[in-house]
Amino acid sequence: MSQYKAYTSCKDSGVEWIGQVPEHWEVKRLRHVGRYSNSGVDKKSYEDQQTVELCNSHGCLLQRVHQ
Repeated sequence: MSQYKAYTSCKDSGVEWIGQVPEHWEVKRLRHVGRYSNSGVDKKSYEDQQTVELCNSHGCLLQRVHQ
């Protein structure tokens, strides 16, 4: 990490486990920055479900879907 310059002035974050943060940073609670919601996935089983392959940058998985 020596390629990055240290911030010249820091302030207390107000959160014990975070400690000091750069003076120009604004510290906010995560719930004030974004929105969290539980999965809206229907977990019921249906006779006409098909298995599909879902892929992203982390890999693929097989998932049964209802059409």
